[in-house]
Amino acid sequence: MTSIAKARSPIKFILLLLSVTACFIVGGLFVITPSLKRDGVLRGGGPSLHARLKRIGEIPKALPNYPTANYPPPTKTTSKPPSTTHSRTKTLEMVVSGELLLTSFKRVKGTLIGSFCAVDWQARKKDPALFSFYGDLAKASGCKVKGSTFSVNLKDAVDACREYDQAHARLPLEPAGFVLHESRCGSTLAANVLEVVSNSTRVYAEAPHLPSALKQRAYVDKLSSSTDKGKEEADATSFGSTPDPDQTELLRDVHYLASRSPSGPKETFYKFTTVANWDLDPILDAFPETPWIYIMRNPVEVMMSYRKETTTMTTSLKKKKGVDMGGLGFSNSSNCVRKKFHRTPELQNEVRQYGLYQKWAAKGMDDLPNHVYCAAHLAVINGIALELYRERPGGMFVDYSGLVETLKHEVIPNHFGFELDEDAIARIDEVGGTYSKASRKINKKLNPMNESSAKEWVEDSAKKTDSAPDFVFDIVDLMLEEGYKQMLALAV
Repeated sequence: MTSIAKARSPIKFILLLLSVTACFIVGGLFVITPSLKRDGVLRGGGPSLHARLKRIGEIPKALPNYPTANYPPPTKTTSKPPSTTHSRTKTLEMVVSGELLLTSFKRVKGTLIGSFCAVDWQARKKDPALFSFYGDLAKASGCKVKGSTFSVNLKDAVDACREYDQAHARLPLEPAGFVLHESRCGSTLAANVLEVVSNSTRVYAEAPHLPSALKQRAYVDKLSSSTDKGKEEADATSFGSTPDPDQTELLRDVHYLASRSPSGPKETFYKFTTVANWDLDPILDAFPETPWIYIMRNPVEVMMSYRKETTTMTTSLKKKKGVDMGGLGFSNSSNCVRKKFHRTPELQNEVRQYGLYQKWAAKGMDDLPNHVYCAAHLAVINGIALELYRERPGGMFVDYSGLVETLKHEVIPNHFGFELDEDAIARIDEVGGTYSKASRKINKKLNPMNESSAKEWVEDSAKKTDSAPDFVFDIVDLMLEEGYKQMLALAV
């Protein structure tokens, strides 16, 4: 009997312990559960905490009315927040209307996708020097900001524009002209002048549009390059020196989109970088009727224009930027030296032609002094221009000396075919009298888009020639003088 009672005692104790534990659990759930409410209703039923407090008079009258209704119950969906970008249809509509302009394009899974942005071209019209390069204008227009560009299949954009133009009897325009140059010769000034010829002109100054098209493969979807067959086919469609129908189509389509505006197609000029001179044949093949000019300058002045960049540098800064020591002063970052380490065959041949390869570059192009390489680079570019002039129609050489007057009286009216009224001549004179690259010389934060960047231009050709050291004259006489004389004899 006693043993049975003793046996029951632990059982009663355990049952009592379980009962107390259960009470605590139930009580805890009663307190915690209201935190799961949505819109004043418990998910498990029963009054909300707010309702219970109000019932027992513990809620103050001044308790703020929290907007619980703004927070809906969570769902299991994994959809992303609504996009702030335009729909495909809206983007195409704005491309067709000319509100959005092509800024760049890239290949995505075999398809060329174009990026479009609202470029503020009137800002460049108002002050060409402030936005002397396309990149400056695109940046000021907000096209470099995330979310400001809209993407669409490039071919779809072209087809939509053509359908609209055909329905409205709009005819596309060929490029109005190409501006080629050897660098440091007034090409930016020429681009600024062409911008203000009329409201119908538009100048893409060193823009990526047409050069980027040269880097793309065929304008059709190809097999994936992940397979050997795909790689072979992709390599076979890479653009070379011979005319390619796909490449020509892409070049023409890119120009077609770049020339659009709400008022109709613009008379569009393209000023290229000197790098484009190396592969102009496909562009000239795509637009055989487009006239072009090549701007050149006294080679001593061009060389000194590159050299002056480094004459004020400290010795430590010269070493950091890879500037030739010993007073030569030509930086590795100069446009005429950048391709030095690419070992371009044309440049190697140019150096060999003058017997300089054995003297300086016995171990390779890297051993060439920068001023020699700069001269070789300019000599090759000028040689390409002379070859284009002999083989291609529509070319004209224009010398830096008297550039603005030559543009006004010969190039624009007779070569590019634009009549200039008094207002146009006044605008050209105004642009021609100011420094052409204000965008490279001013603080944009202190000079917003609605303020003039006008800075009077001071001619410095004589100063460059007078300050040129003997080694510059020597290399010019050896490599550049003869080519310059040939171009000068052909210039207007």
